[in-house]
Formats: sequence, structure tokens, C-alpha cells
Amino acid sequence: MTGQTRLDRRRVRALGELAARIAGATEVDEVGPAAVTALTDAGLPFARLYECDGPLLSLSAAAPDGEHGPAPPALAEVLSAGEPATLPAGLFSAAGRGERALAVPLRDGQGVLGVLVTALEPNRDAREFVDLVARTTTAALANAAARTADRRRVGELEEQDAARSDLFVSASDELRTPLTLVSAPAEEALADTDDPLPPAQRERIRLVRRNAARLRRMLNNIIDVTRVSSGSLHAERVATELGQLTREVAASFAPAIERGGLDLEVDSPGLARMVFVDREMWERIVLNLLSNALKFTLSGQITLRLHGGRDDVRLTVQDTGLGIPPEEIPLLFKRFHRPPGVAGRTGEGAGIGLALVNDLVALHGGTVTAHSAPGTGTTFEVLVPYGTGAMSAPSGQPGWVREVHLAEAFGWLAEDPDPPGGVGGPPVLVVEDNAELRGYLVRLLSPQWTIQSAADGRTALALARSLRPALVLTDLSLPTMNGLALLNALRGNPATRDVPVILLSAQTGAEAAAAALHAGADDYLVKPFSSVELLARVRSTIELARLRAQQSAREVVQARFAEQLAEATEVQEVLAVAADHLGEPWSASALTVVAWDPTQEPATIAGRPWDTLPADVRQVMEDLRHQPGLSVTSRPADYATGAGAGAGATVDVLGEHTVVWLDLPAEPPLTSSDRNLLRALCGQLGLALSRARSFEQQRTVAVTLQRSILGPVTTPGGGFAARYEPARSPLEVGGDWYDIVDLPYGGTGLVVGDCVGSGLEAATVMGQLRSACRALLLQHNSPAATLSALDGFAGTLEGGACTTVLCAWLSPDTGVLTYSSAGHPPPVVVDPDGNRTLLDQATSVPLAVRANVTRPEHTVTLAPGSTLLLYTDGLVERPERPIDDGIDAAADILVAGWRVPEEALADRVLGVLGPRTGADDVAVLLYRQSAPGAARFVRSFAADPAELRPARVALQEWLTAWTADQDVIERAMLASGEAWTNSLEHGYQLNRDRKVHTTATIHDGQLEIVVADLGHWRTPGPVGDRGRGIRLMEGVCDQVVIDTDEQGTTVRLVIEL
Repeated sequence: MTGQTRLDRRRVRALGELAARIAGATEVDEVGPAAVTALTDAGLPFARLYECDGPLLSLSAAAPDGEHGPAPPALAEVLSAGEPATLPAGLFSAAGRGERALAVPLRDGQGVLGVLVTALEPNRDAREFVDLVARTTTAALANAAARTADRRRVGELEEQDAARSDLFVSASDELRTPLTLVSAPAEEALADTDDPLPPAQRERIRLVRRNAARLRRMLNNIIDVTRVSSGSLHAERVATELGQLTREVAASFAPAIERGGLDLEVDSPGLARMVFVDREMWERIVLNLLSNALKFTLSGQITLRLHGGRDDVRLTVQDTGLGIPPEEIPLLFKRFHRPPGVAGRTGEGAGIGLALVNDLVALHGGTVTAHSAPGTGTTFEVLVPYGTGAMSAPSGQPGWVREVHLAEAFGWLAEDPDPPGGVGGPPVLVVEDNAELRGYLVRLLSPQWTIQSAADGRTALALARSLRPALVLTDLSLPTMNGLALLNALRGNPATRDVPVILLSAQTGAEAAAAALHAGADDYLVKPFSSVELLARVRSTIELARLRAQQSAREVVQARFAEQLAEATEVQEVLAVAADHLGEPWSASALTVVAWDPTQEPATIAGRPWDTLPADVRQVMEDLRHQPGLSVTSRPADYATGAGAGAGATVDVLGEHTVVWLDLPAEPPLTSSDRNLLRALCGQLGLALSRARSFEQQRTVAVTLQRSILGPVTTPGGGFAARYEPARSPLEVGGDWYDIVDLPYGGTGLVVGDCVGSGLEAATVMGQLRSACRALLLQHNSPAATLSALDGFAGTLEGGACTTVLCAWLSPDTGVLTYSSAGHPPPVVVDPDGNRTLLDQATSVPLAVRANVTRPEHTVTLAPGSTLLLYTDGLVERPERPIDDGIDAAADILVAGWRVPEEALADRVLGVLGPRTGADDVAVLLYRQSAPGAARFVRSFAADPAELRPARVALQEWLTAWTADQDVIERAMLASGEAWTNSLEHGYQLNRDRKVHTTATIHDGQLEIVVADLGHWRTPGPVGDRGRGIRLMEGVCDQVVIDTDEQGTTVRLVIEL
């Protein structure tokens, strides 16, 4: 065997021994010696292990033992580099001078744990062996450090648990003294027959007594849980007739079950053997299971059974309650665990009851199990052995167990008290699952507010939606829907979004309060709370909500009034809005607006005339107008009559003195908030009136400009009628135009044009083009030549390009019409036979679109009685229909109205085909060709009886000039007068804004008078009825034709000459 083989075997044996030594190492100090020993056992002269102590290295183990010293500085470099390094052996051992040493960092996944140093033998390579030792050592050090840390954490947790248990026990013991001083005087006061308490005070003391007993039970449960954890709680077993004891315990709890509307079935016969149990513990086991069943069973029954077996006793408590999800059953007996989503009679509870049952049963050497499914109920089964123990119970067994369980159950089930009646305050909704606390809150709040209460979140939500309470006071922990879910539901419903909510909770600390407020609660109150503090918070929260609602309502009124005023553009429209809506918040019966002119004379601009106002109201308004800024005053109703209440306010209208007066009901009186709202509304009214007056002034200027450049508003007669409708009402300016030019060289120039756009910008371009076109026609230019010359001028105008124009020359005597179109819609001609023609033979591109355009020209002859319609595209073009359909619709109106006077026909065309508001400008030019040699009379007047006489005079003068037949004149005057009267009375109902149009023609031995309106006459009745006017017309005329349709009424009267 070679020396190398022996060395290898020695090293393998050393590694094996190292693994065996550190396999069970639980301390770091055990690893170092094993590692250095393994290296020296393998024949290396020395070995050292240095452990990291923060940034420093300290010697942990050395072999051979006895050579110690501080870590050489060179190791710090190895530590920082993290890589193996060869160093002089003399740094570590006096025996190793002149030799080399290998330093290997011990690195795991968390960092460097230390450095392993060993001597290197000359002529023998030990690096691989040292590396194996280093890896094994690193793993062992990491495992030992982890075990040490685990032991330290377990120890710390045990210390914390013990400290917590000691704290619970100590605190609970300390609480017993004040609890005794609460419950004992309460007991004494209730038992005092010498100085008995009044009924109301007795009920308060009973409430104190019951809740002191409940607090005592909670303390005992906490102490027992702590004692079980520490192992200091033991069952004091005594021989017990368990069937009888169980029956007595069940009977003590029966009143609570009966009040809960449930049936209780008890099957607990006497047992053949005595059972050794801790009687107090057994009572707590039974009562905890019964109270748990009552808590989660809303209808049905609870069944308790006790039966003895050979080795043990079986207790089952079965209910028909809500049931428990399967995944929750393994967690039922875990301390402080409460199954989520299971809503019983109350949301109270700390999750200790069932855990304590499990602990108490275990102290008897028994077990407890549960079987349940959602919706089918739950069954708890307790098994305890018969056991052994004392044959008699020690004296002084406490009797508090049954009492406190019953008192707590009654707290869930207590009936809500009837709040005192006649309070009439704002409604407040109290939501609390603990019936006693709910009753207390109801009694506390009832003297000031009208109280409604609910025991769970869903019921509260339904009540809130129907009641619209002034405030919701709710507990955070509720069955069916907790307080935060209720809050979110209220905030998510527009009807209850603004209802203030105060949350009551046992959760203390700024974080809990911040979370509640962040969720939308108005306030957060921690239990226990002071009644004084609660009343103050409820009162302030309701008042703040009232102020917020008042401010919100004020903003809504102002916004609505502003929106209504925004739609009004004229002064009268603004005043109409004010009359309808300014007084709405106070149910004002009338509004009067008075303005003082520069001469300081008052004038009513809306409402009752100044002279008819009561003298005291006039004086108030006179005083108000001298007040600076927006001033408001009010006057109460007369004490005797209850009338005369009102309020006045100044209105700033372009610096003028304007005052508003509202006639108000006697009640309620105006508050400061009402005055502020009236001041704000009058401020809005002043701005609207100022805007409307300014706008009317601008419109007057704009209309003057438009009319001056558009041409005569009244056409020159001779068969012409023209209309203009702007897109941007009410400015009444736009880019469409028409022109009728009486040419000095004979004939009439007709022009219809349409500039791109609308409003003032288009009107400016239109005015220049119209003037240029008129000038060109007056220079004896043909229509085509006029448009060719207009091309160049339009190109120099910003916005002039793409203007469409129809230019024509007309001879009214012969009916010859020559026209040329620059991209304009074609004119329509309808002859007396109803034939329609589109004049589209001379069409080219719009102005300034293309240079050097040759404009075509075409000539037609209008037959006598033909109607010519020139128009802009706003009349016939709509997004929902082709333009050809619009042109056909215009032609249909001309065909139907070929006998209707031109003015009336123009009204019908625009009335039927006119654009929707703001769609486009419209210009219409209509011409009716007369027969050669025909005499013609044209008259249009407002539907005002005062206009009848001038119309009769004008018609009589015309008839006298054309015929000497007095009989014809009288018949014509009588018939036309009846037709005019019918138009005024029946067609328009004397609406002075409408017009009656008349034409009279003498031709071919006939006098034809046509009267047209846009109204509808009534059908003639029997003789004696006012419809006899039509019969009168039929009696004096040779022919009477009355045409009535949805576009109006036309009367044609014919008298043979």
C-alpha cells in the first residue's frame, strides 16, 4: 500500500468522523472543534476556525489546542474578497514558520459565516480535502445557527405568552374589585324595600346589574382560557346525578329560548351511575352550547339529549339553525375564531365560548365534535367518561353561571322600547344588534328626535331607504350586514347618499377611526361612550348635515336658475324666466320688477304696474334702490290679516337702479340663508338682464348692418316676394343674400348667393360680394359676365372662395329670363298647369375656385302665371335626405299654391322647408309672372283690425282706376272685406304677428281677388251662425274657391266684368 493511499483513507475516515460528530449538533460551539479536529486527524499540522462576529472575526476552535491569539489582519482581506487564499503559516502557529496555510471562507446563501484555516503539508495537495471539510462545516454552522434561532424565538414566544397570561389574570383580578363595587350596590339597591327605587331608576339599575353579570362571565372566560393554556386549571370532579343537573341547567335557560320563539326539547333521564364532573364546568358546557344554538337559530327548535353508555356519557345539543359551512367546522373550537358570513341574532362575541367548551371537556378527559351543513342546523356531541373523584361537593359552589348566561341571552332578545311620542324632531335610525344597548340608545335619543331602530344591517338599509332619516347611528359589528357594508350601501344609493352616519365600535385607535372616516362615515365613537358626548355628536352631525343640504339645495337652485336664464336672450325672455322661477324656493305668488330711468321715474318692466302697488311696498322699493350693492330686505305678514309678506332685492343692471319685489306666503319667515339665496339669484338676474340688453343693442346694430347690405326688406311688388332666415338667431345676420336690382337699361336683375359659413364673418363677405354684384349688373353686364368679373373679386376676399351665386336678368313684360349659376342650386319654375322645370342649363363651379372660368348662360321664357323660385341650399339640404328630395318638396309647394299670392307662398315655402334652428342660413326669392296687359294689385298687412281700413282704401282706389263699374267695385269690396275679416278672426285669432296677403288681377274680362293666410278657417255652420260670411261672399261673387290645408287657407274670389 502506497503512502498516498494510506493518506486518502485517513482523510476519508476523518470526514466520516466529522459528519458523525456534527450530525446532532444543536449549538454553534459544537461544530468548530469537530471541524479542526477532523483536519488535524487527517495529518495536517494545525487548523483554526474563526467565526464572524459582525464585521470582526473571533477564534472559535483551534487544534492542536492551546495556541490562541487574535485573528491576523490578513484574514479580513480574505473575508472581504470571499475567495480562498494562501497565507504564511506563521501568522497562525509558531510551529508553522516557513510553511504555508490555506484560508477558506465559509459562505452560505446568506453571507460569510467565518474562515477555516489549516496548514498545507509540503509536497502534498490537501486543497480538495480542505474544501470538503469547509463545505461540511458551513452546512453544520448554518443548521446549528438556525436551530439556535428557533430555540430563541420559541423561548421568546413562551415568555410573551406567559407574560400575556399573567397580564390577563392580573388584569382580570384587578377588574373584579370595581366590578364588585358596581354589581353589589346594584343588587343592594334593587333589594332595598325601605327606600325603593322609582320605576325608571329601577329599570336603569337592572340594566347595570345584568351587564355587570355579563362582564363577570367574560372575565371568567378569559381567566379560564389563560389558566388552561398555562395548565393551572383543573376539574374538581365530584359525584353528580348528571341527568338531574342537566335538566335543571336546561330549565334555567328555557325562558330565553321561549322568548326567542323557539321550542326546547329536553331528553335527560336519570343515569344508572354517578358521573364525576366539575359541576360548574358542566353547567358552563351545557349553557355555552344552548346559548350558541339560540344565537344562530332563528326559527324551529333546540333539542338537548343526555344518555349514558358503558364507559362514557353522551351529551348532544341539536338545533335547526343557520348551519356552518364544511370548511369552517375544523376551526370551530379554535380560540377567537368566528365563522365568517354566518349571521345570527347578534354580531357580538369574542370567539371564546366553543373553545372554552372544548377545553373544559378535555379537562374531563372527553371530546367534543360538531356536525353541520348550511341551512340544516348544527349538532354538537360531547363525550365524557364516568370518571372518579370525590363523593360530595365542597360547600360554597357559585350560582352565577346560570344567571349570567340567561341575562346575556335576554340582552339579544329584549324587545325594543316604545319611544316617547309627540317629539316631532328629525327622524334618527338606530342600528344595534344588542337589544339592551339598542333600547338604551332609543331612550336616550327619544326626547330630542323621532327614533326608529333596527337590529341588523339589512333591515336598517330598508328602513333608511323608506324613512330618509336625518342621521343613522349604527354599530360597526352587525349580523347580515356589518356597519361598513351598510355605510357603503347608503352611500351607493342616490336617495341616501347624503344621510349622515355615525359609527359605534369597540375598536380603539386612530387607525380604526381613520378607516371608518375614509369609508364615508361622518363620525366615529368608541365604546364605552358618554351619553353627553353621544348627544352632542348626534346633534352637531345633524346640524352639519342640514347646513350641507341647505348649501347643496341653494347651489342646485342657483344652477337651475342660471341654466334657465342662459336660454333667454332677450330682456322679456329673461323677465319671463324670473317671473316663473325666481320666487320658486319660497313659493312666491307674484314678482314685480321696477326700473328707474335717468329721470328717476319708476317704470314696471315685469309684474304689476307701479301705481297699483301698495304704498308701503313702493316705499320699500324706493329705499332699496338707494342701497349700495346687492341689498335684500323682507317684510313680515300683517298680524291681523296674515297678508302682505314679501321680500325685495336690488338688481344691478348696467348701472341702472332696478328692484325686485316678491309677494310671499305668511309662513315660514325668511331666514338669513334665504336672504343670501335671494341675493345670489338677483345677482344672476342682473347679469342676465345686462347681457340681454347688451345683446339687444348688438342685434340692433347687426340687423341694421344686415338689412342695409341685404337690400329692401319689402320687395318692389310686381310679383316679387323675398325672405331671409339667419342660422345664428337672434343676431339675424349670415352669409346668404338675395337682391332685386331695377336696371336702368330695362328689366330686373335677380341675385341669390351663399357665402361659406354663417354669422358676422360670413355677413361681412356677403356684403362686399353683394355690392360688387349689384355694381356689375348696373354696368350693363350679362349674368355670365357678372359672375366672371365677380370671380376675381371673390378671390381677394378672405372667406370669399367657394361662394355660390345665381345671377339672372328678367324682363317682367315678356317673361324672358337669362341666368348663369356659379355652383348654386338650380332655380325651380312651375307653370299654371303644374309642370315643373329645374333651370340647370348654365351651371359652373363656385366663385374663386378655378382661374379663367368661362361662365355659361341660358335663356328661358316664363309662361304667364308661372312661379319662379330662387333659393339657397339651407332651404333644401338636410343631413337625413338627398338635396334632390328637398328641391322636389319645394316644387310641390309651388304646384299646390300656384294661385296663392306671392307673399303668402313665400311664407309657406319657408314655413314648411325652413331649417332647424342654427342649421344654415336661408334666402328665398320668389317671382310670379303676370299675363301681358294684366292689371295687378298686391297688399300684405298684419292681422290687426286697425289694418283693415287702409287695405280697403288701397283696394278701392286700385279698382276705381281700372274699372268704372260701381257694382263690381262694391261687390269686390264686400267680398274681400269678408275674406279679410275671416283671416283675422279665424285664421289667426287676431294674432298681430301674422300677415294676410292679397292680390287682385284684372285680365280677360275677369276680376280675381286672392286672399291667403297661414291659418285655418272654421267650417260654416247653419244659418244664423257667424259662418254666414262665406255665404255672403258666394252671393256677391261669380265664383268662390276656398282651399284649406296644413299650410294655410287661400280664398279665390272671381267677378265677371
